[in-house]
Amino acid sequence: YQGWVKNKNTIRNLLKHAEPIVEVVYNSVDAEATKIDIKVAVNNNESSDLFGSFNLLISDNGTGIPIEDEDFKKSFATFQDSPKKDKSGMYGKRGQGRYKYLKLVNNKLSNLKIYTKTKTDIYQINYIMEDNTIGFEVNKTTDNQIDNLFYEDMKTIVMFEDIDKTIFEFITDSDFTENDLEALISNIKELVTIHIADALISKKVSIKINNELLNVENYIFQKKIEKYEIENQEFNIN
Repeated sequence: YQGWVKNKNTIRNLLKHAEPIVEVVYNSVDAEATKIDIKVAVNNNESSDLFGSFNLLISDNGTGIPIEDEDFKKSFATFQDSPKKDKSGMYGKRGQGRYKYLKLVNNKLSNLKIYTKTKTDIYQINYIMEDNTIGFEVNKTTDNQIDNLFYEDMKTIVMFEDIDKTIFEFITDSDFTENDLEALISNIKELVTIHIADALISKKVSIKINNELLNVENYIFQKKIEKYEIENQEFNIN
């Protein structure tokens, strides 16, 4: 069959600010992940200045991020260059995705954290600013709360904290409601489906959003192409 994603035009405005979500998922698939888990949480403390903000956590069971100096530099810390650029079938080849992550936290470096797990340790990757240049700092972490996030065989976690809900055009400035959360989750589902539909259809990867399996069939429609043979028919054309 042939498949088309529904409502593609409705995603364009969302993509302006939600592009980092797509970039994380791209990198997960490129890292040979077969499972991606997206969790969206909301700050419901009305006395907090962060009331109504979102936290977003994306984890995968791919190959992880190499943390040895030279390997890290080649795969992660070089802008507009990527070891994937000469490989076929890759989503990300321009060496820009991990910098685009910052759009979702309005360039607040402390609100974006990346963790990767090796056979023996967990490492935290922080974004840092030096001389007006964005760089990265890698440190081993023994935080048990982070360790608990690496359930099953997850290898990489990207954590966005305190995302202003008004960054998304479809969420109003009014007090936070459950509808806001539902709208965000619904749009993330459509956004992800549009951009990695081929991987989802081929069952190369499965994605859960707030513990619900993303069903690609809900976001595409199928067109079956059938052949009909007409034999021994006579047609009169006037």
